[in-house]
Amino acid sequence: MDKLVNLINTKKMTIIVALPANSVEMAIAAANNGAHAIKTHIRMTHRASKVEFGTLEQERDSLTNILQAVDLPVGIVPGATLDVSKKDIEEIADMDFDFYDMFTTFIRPQLFEVGNISVMGAVDSSFDIDAIAALSKNPIQMMEIAIIPASGYGAPLSIVDLVNYRQTIERMEIPAIIPSQRTLTPEDVPYLYETGAKALLIGVLSTGTDLDILARQTAAFRNAVEKL
Repeated sequence: MDKLVNLINTKKMTIIVALPANSVEMAIAAANNGAHAIKTHIRMTHRASKVEFGTLEQERDSLTNILQAVDLPVGIVPGATLDVSKKDIEEIADMDFDFYDMFTTFIRPQLFEVGNISVMGAVDSSFDIDAIAALSKNPIQMMEIAIIPASGYGAPLSIVDLVNYRQTIERMEIPAIIPSQRTLTPEDVPYLYETGAKALLIGVLSTGTDLDILARQTAAFRNAVEKL
């Protein structure tokens, strides 16, 4: 618990790799090429990649192998519905996940009763700045600002995106994480850093689904962060 929170609070910028599949080989590749943390998924279809992830029981062996294979904070998206229960969060906390990440729309207040796992909340383009600012005062410890509309997924980063990120982050009271809803590149890192973001969450739109490309992209993003 709190390993990722501590990294985010102490480093200039942190690189989190969202795996395109719950693959131990991809987790190791990300870890070996500079990822500071890794994110996995269950019980959902990923918005950008359309990859379907099974239940905890269906994915348990793969997830356990990932947790055992890497010496990094590992997080999980436990679902994308209001059906995620306190018991579900207790189970993943007992597996030694460091954090869970959910859209705040689906976080029920009872989930905060589980004390041995960090919480990353996510907001999308339907949230206005005031709502995001208010959510950042709740027991959420870090916020994924996934504010690019679905129609814009995969396009290059624009200066309008940077302004929107900056204005949002300026109102927040917790660390902000920018996910790769645009096709972010290592060359974008200095501009994203200037928005005030404390971490980048790079997923399939920036890493692809091929093991070798994921490894190269992770290394390139880490190198860009080290140059800040």
